Amino acid sequence: MDFDYFDMESWADHISAADFRISQRVYESSSLSCTTLHLIGLTGEGWLWLLLPIPLCLFYLSLQYPASYDHLWSNLYLVNLIDVVMIVLAKHLFQRQRPNYQATNKTAVFVGPDKHSFPSGHTSRAWSIFFIVMTHPECKWSTRCLTMMWAVSVSASRVFLGRHYVGDLCGGFCLALINAMLYRKTGGVTTILQLIPAHPQFVLSGMLTSGVPGL
Repeated sequence: MDFDYFDMESWADHISAADFRISQRVYESSSLSCTTLHLIGLTGEGWLWLLLPIPLCLFYLSLQYPASYDHLWSNLYLVNLIDVVMIVLAKHLFQRQRPNYQATNKTAVFVGPDKHSFPSGHTSRAWSIFFIVMTHPECKWSTRCLTMMWAVSVSASRVFLGRHYVGDLCGGFCLALINAMLYRKTGGVTTILQLIPAHPQFVLSGMLTSGVPGL
């Protein structure tokens, strides 16, 4: 079957134009304050989710919670690390510029150096976290519902702020699905720990009890 390149290019132009119109209407219909939108978006920042799981993992270890909680935060860290790499590669590949219709007062704060729009890193990150929480046995349904509401809010805030097109959100969601499938396929940190002779905390405790010189 032969494909007409120019027809495909025309369809791509039509989809891009429709994405622009819909995104601009959503942006102009926003009734929330800029500060509120920026704060919502801030909760989906990559640097935050690369730093947050580490102290929380140590906190759960210090309280001697079940190991599953430790694995939850470890898996969140691993998934977000993979997400950052995938986003950087995808944005470098597509290099879609951010919307040019946003008002100055909506982008005056919390604007990073990233000039590329597709896919939305906030969206992929938020939904990747949701998929991890959704599949974790220790998480209650209330936690899963709240996480889903948070993921929707973070994603929508990016269009309301004029930082992304709706199509960027779709791309970010698809990237989160790929991330989640990779997580399910590999088993996450739990599988990695099974390849190590012992968990680091037990290695340390064994060294203390066995009287290793210098300890």
